[in-house]
Amino acid sequence: MVSFDISIAAGSSAGFVSTLLVYPLDFVRTKIQAGAVAQKPPTTMEIVRPLLSRPHLFYTGLSIPLAAQVVYKSTIFTTVSLLQSHVGNHPFLNGCIAGGVNALFFVTPTEYIRSNIIVHGSTLSSFRRISVLAMYRGAYWSVLRDVFGCGGFFSASSLISENFPSLPPSARGAFAGVAFWTLALPLDSVKTLVQTGKDRGAVYDIFRKNPGRLFNSWGVAYARGIPGAASTIAVYEYVSDWLEGERRRSERNS
Repeated sequence: MVSFDISIAAGSSAGFVSTLLVYPLDFVRTKIQAGAVAQKPPTTMEIVRPLLSRPHLFYTGLSIPLAAQVVYKSTIFTTVSLLQSHVGNHPFLNGCIAGGVNALFFVTPTEYIRSNIIVHGSTLSSFRRISVLAMYRGAYWSVLRDVFGCGGFFSASSLISENFPSLPPSARGAFAGVAFWTLALPLDSVKTLVQTGKDRGAVYDIFRKNPGRLFNSWGVAYARGIPGAASTIAVYEYVSDWLEGERRRSERNS
């Protein structure tokens, strides 16, 4: 088991790198999801084309999720590590618990802010007048998304590791990313709609009449999820192995 402090450092590093790498795709995915209630939902190119001349806009709302990733990934990996030590090696169950804890305490308010900055052009100062409780709008869907998504993520990673031990961590992470978004995408779409204040009736109509719209962002989700998860696991294992090696060398020299 990776030690507590090393898990925090490695998880924080992994979250930081993966967020910088794939945030523009997160931006596009959120825009597509928020447009699902429109009479004619926007296509990926309709969102991307106007921004090509101003590429910095793809990083709108980056600061909050980038800072939060220090907490996000370290919480998930550390919780899974602790559960493996005290409960046993149950990748799906451990991933579900870690994802749920992380979503409940950290992910929901952060993504509420990020989604409203992207969709409505809100500024950080505008959230000072909003109560913490209000930022938990969509918590139910956020927790469900990360419970099933993280369960799938760690199950896939464990399965690939056991059956294809020679594959590099990045390849294992790519499969884990596919598993996450396969389970999480429709729940993530509902979460975005709820957090950005879409009418409950309109959201219900999507379930009843156009459930396929919850998958409108699938191409962007996988394009984001595969490299994001690959870099997450690769960086996490690289940093944790390096820090563990440094600790052992220090102990031998002391």
